Amino acid sequence: ERLKSAGLALERIYEGEELPVEFIYKKKAVELKLEFITSFETSDDTLNHFLGSALACNRIEAFELLLMHTVTVPVKVKGRALDVRIPTSEIFLYHKGITFVMRSEEFKRNKDLFYVYFILKFHPDKEGLFKALRDLRKDEYFPSFRNNMKEYLSDVSRPGYPVLRSFLRSSMAAREINLEIQDTFA
Repeated sequence: ERLKSAGLALERIYEGEELPVEFIYKKKAVELKLEFITSFETSDDTLNHFLGSALACNRIEAFELLLMHTVTVPVKVKGRALDVRIPTSEIFLYHKGITFVMRSEEFKRNKDLFYVYFILKFHPDKEGLFKALRDLRKDEYFPSFRNNMKEYLSDVSRPGYPVLRSFLRSSMAAREINLEIQDTFA
């Protein structure tokens, strides 16, 4: 009820089926989906207790990482501020670098790898980003992160290059793309 009163619309995920549903924010040309995510460790009983059985909630790998470092962002809803906790960009990059290889859909896997590139490329404090990643070296998932980056991006023959080329093709000359990727992941 709180989300409906905040102006979010309910939409069916699957046409012809009543459940599950998701919340959508629509205003002029902007349409945003509000997604609920949790760990594979969360029981159905717990999900039903907090969200009810009608709302969709995606279970994702290594969910607990996203909670390691968060920032609070105030979101104005009908004149009131609602504090929303989101992962820091550093931990989001780390999580995507670990989990993109686990995605079953190629489009989602490619999108997640592009998120890693985008954050590395445009993070306003690269020194702070690299320090945060260095501080995670003892984390149990770090070997997976390092191996995924190596497997996908260690040289132009690796599978991450064609993936990122497809995203970068419209914004730069083809001859510059491989160098751009190498420089970003160096």
